[in-house]
This record gives sequence, structure tokens and C-alpha cells, in this order.
Amino acid sequence: MSNTTRTDWRNYVREVALAELLEQPPMGGVGQVVQIDERRNNYGGVSDKGPWIFGMLCVSTKELRLFEVDKRDAATLGPLIAKNVLPGTTVFSDEWAAYRCMPGLVNANGTPLNLDWHTVNHSVNFIDPATGANTQRIESEWQKAKRRLVRNGNKTTPALMRSHLAWLWWRSVNARPNVKDKFLRLIEAIARRYPL
Repeated sequence: MSNTTRTDWRNYVREVALAELLEQPPMGGVGQVVQIDERRNNYGGVSDKGPWIFGMLCVSTKELRLFEVDKRDAATLGPLIAKNVLPGTTVFSDEWAAYRCMPGLVNANGTPLNLDWHTVNHSVNFIDPATGANTQRIESEWQKAKRRLVRNGNKTTPALMRSHLAWLWWRSVNARPNVKDKFLRLIEAIARRYPL
């Protein structure tokens, strides 16, 4: 198989993962912790050129959702949180100002999310001693994601960033050791997108 064919098929599979991600129900819920964080993807070393990536990690399921965003302000991050996090979820974040929107977030139906929001001040502690709030797992997952996005000097192109981020989500849900029939899950997702 030629490199071009292999690349095309990888792109098709990532597009299927992106379509699946966009239809996923929110994660978390009462008694569940979701850690959130934002980072700049530096396209292999140029720290001020890459896009911002906003991430959410459900600690219990290890589901990781990453989204490319133009800005990391409340107007951008608030709707992503509202769409992807269930009401009553405990959310851990750093003290980035944009997250102050969380107490007022509502879902698409206008229902208040009532998130149990806790922050950690990284200039003082990595784990808040009073609440246990931390972003260590999402930051660890972000490091793994960056290694996948910039592997062996191959940079992810801006046009394919969303599909690469969706593939990282797909792997977080379907490529864990306890998941059976990983390949079958992929075939089922392809069949949903391209029915006969």
C-alpha cells in the first residue's frame, strides 16, 4: 500500500471519529470529576503560533475530549463546557479567569448545570489542600496528546487538527485495555457514517 493511500485512509478514519465525537452525550454527572485545562499546541516548538486546545478529562472513565479554540475566554469555553459536561458534575480547574463563568452555565435546554466547581492556584499548590482540586491528570494527558500530535518531527497540519484531536478522544474511549473488539467498534462507527 502506498504512503498516499495509507494517509488517505487514516484521514477517513479520523473524520469518522470526529463525527462520532460531535454526537457524544455529555460526560460526568453527580459524583463524577471532570478536570479541565487549556494549552497552546505549539506545532513542534513555535510556542506563540499554534492554536489553543481546550481539554476535558472525566477522571473515572478516562474519557478525554480536546477542542481547538480560537480564544480561551468565557464566551468560547463556557459553551463547550455546557455542551460536554452533565449537570451536577464536580469540575476541577486552575484559576484562569474564563472559568469564572461556570456558576452561571446552562445547558441547551436552559437548565442550570449547577457544577460543583473547585480551583487550584498553581502558583501556591499543585493540589488544593482544602478541596483536593487538581489538574494533574488532564495535564498528564495533554503531554501524551502533544507527543502524538508532533511525533518524530511530523507536525499536525492546521487543516487536520480537529480530526487528530477527535482521534485522541476515540482512543481514550475505545483503545483502553478493558475494551473488547476495538476494531469492531471502529467498523461499527464507519457503518453508522456510511450505511450500505
